[in-house]
Amino acid sequence: MRPSQALRAGIVVLCLLLAVVLVVVSGSGSTGAMAATAATTATGVETATSTGGNAPVAPPTLATIPGAGEKTGGSEIERRLALPRFTYVGETDMDTAKYQQGADPYSGAAAFIDSEADTLVARPQAGSSLQDVAVSPDGRRVYMTDEYEPVLHVFDADSMKEILTIALPGLKARDPMALMKGLQDPEKTLMSYDLLGSLSGAVACTPDGAWVLVGTSAGLQVVDTATDQVVRTLPDLDGGAVAVSFDGKRAYVSASSFGALAPRSYMDWLRTIMEDRNSRLVCIDLQTWQILKEIRTGVVASIAVKPDDSQVFFSETYEKRVRVVDALTLEDLWSVSTEPSFSIGLGIVPNGTKAYVVCSADNGVLQILEQRTVPTVPTAEDFFCGVIDTQRKEMVKRIPLEAY
Repeated sequence: MRPSQALRAGIVVLCLLLAVVLVVVSGSGSTGAMAATAATTATGVETATSTGGNAPVAPPTLATIPGAGEKTGGSEIERRLALPRFTYVGETDMDTAKYQQGADPYSGAAAFIDSEADTLVARPQAGSSLQDVAVSPDGRRVYMTDEYEPVLHVFDADSMKEILTIALPGLKARDPMALMKGLQDPEKTLMSYDLLGSLSGAVACTPDGAWVLVGTSAGLQVVDTATDQVVRTLPDLDGGAVAVSFDGKRAYVSASSFGALAPRSYMDWLRTIMEDRNSRLVCIDLQTWQILKEIRTGVVASIAVKPDDSQVFFSETYEKRVRVVDALTLEDLWSVSTEPSFSIGLGIVPNGTKAYVVCSADNGVLQILEQRTVPTVPTAEDFFCGVIDTQRKEMVKRIPLEAY
């Protein structure tokens, strides 16, 4: 657990909206607030791997990927899902002494991990609290979002140094300690929603390298990589997860309306978020930037696109399930329960036959909200990585994670 999350959890049970884990093997773009990872080889092959130490999957064989030669360019599947040379991790450091003095204790860092030698090669300091990661298609640039600073951090993959920051309009730097002050009386002190979410979280690159899509509290922002500037903002699509289809024609974005709600106490925010059924999964045409389809959802933590671009998987955290929809119509196809735990990070293997979902115990959130005298203490079995057989459409195994 990242330091900021541990502190929040120490005051009151942490809302898992603030504790998303990016997992496994789909490089299509996801949201993450613990330590999002992405990777690239020297030839520009990108993937995502678990922060818990799971080995990256082997490079796919196109013959094993249904529809690879029909709906999707095979090279894009190989680029995203092949074995990486380096893995990149957005991290947060905390200075305990500063925290005890009431000062901002956080600083960010980008970990460059050699995937062949399993060693940390570089760890440049940058920002306040680095979040999600995306790698440019040519493998030369690494993009990382920041929880507290209104910029997109850009690193050079060769020099392993931060080379610039891209301003994200409509955002203002936030004091990390503001939430702590508001939590001194979590039942009564009113706070706006912007204290709870990250300024920016999810980030994804389009296959042609022309655009970087950034999920921010001001909406989905589009960075033109030719000018390194935000050239478009879709304000109605604030915050959530982001994924891009393998053919580069569509993006899938989760969005909520929490930012428009009146201030309320932290506990009331928990109730509002967990009971929400008015969030959205939105499909965007990346040529026209028009919304093609949208459906109502609960809070969505992560999105993954099947490599043949036929289906979209997303984790509805507080519904405790993984929901699967048609990639073109967004019509429901099937779903898998993750009871008794919340569904968080999500990924799909290269041939599309298995999906993985990281699941977390509710840590007594439901019991506290229901004002039960003795909240249930989660067991190790409540923290697991679920293995979903996409052909049988069911969870076939639960790999214990103990906790994170």
